[in-house]
Formats: sequence, structure tokens, C-alpha cells
Amino acid sequence: MKKQLRTLLALALIVVVLAMALVGCAKKDETPAGSKTVTVEVVHGDGSTKEFTLHTDAEMLGAALVEDKEINVTGEDSDYGLYITSVDGEAASNDDQTYWAISKDGEMLQVGADSQPVADGEHYELTLTTW
Repeated sequence: MKKQLRTLLALALIVVVLAMALVGCAKKDETPAGSKTVTVEVVHGDGSTKEFTLHTDAEMLGAALVEDKEINVTGEDSDYGLYITSVDGEAASNDDQTYWAISKDGEMLQVGADSQPVADGEHYELTLTTW
């Protein structure tokens, strides 16, 4: 009887340890949200707007934009850092003389996305603009 009780307790202990290990592994796979929350409003060429909330640990706006898969920002490296070529599925076009302008709270940035520090709670706009 004592032998059966010990066996049952040992099996119960093994089950508990395995359950804890599985929970620990599952938590490691979760990607933690960034420490900063930034809002980006995209103004498309047709005037429609879409707002995105980015959760990032990036120091600069360019990295925060590129790492967020929902807003889908693509670009090219230039002498001034990231040159944004496409946002939310809409591309700027040399033929149409358009580019993606960056502003913060309605004021045009004087630096490129890779030179703009990001702080929690900030609001940016990406606007498809004609030259």
C-alpha cells in the first residue's frame, strides 16, 4: 500500500513539473509589447486616413515604422537614412511626383525618420504628398 502511494505521489509530482515547464515555454514564446506606444496616422493619396498604434522599444522612428508589420512601411537606405517608399500598401511614385511626408502633431519634421527620436505617447502623420 505504501509503495503504491509513493508511486502515485511521484507520478503526480512529475505531472506538476511537466505542466509548469510547458507553461514556462509558452510564456517565453510570447513577444512582449514595446515599452513605448506611438500613434501613426496614415493619410493616403485619396485623402482617406488610417490610424496605427505601434508598441516599440526602438529609439528612432524609422526603426519603429519598419519593425511594425501592420503599418507595412518599406523604404530604401539613403544618405539621410530611411527613405520611405511605401506605407500601408500605397507606394510613392516618381512618375506621379509623390513622396511620404512625415510630421509630428501636424508639424513637418526637419529630420528623416531614422534621425527622429521616439518617445511614449507621441503622434506622427505619414502623408502621401505631391512635390
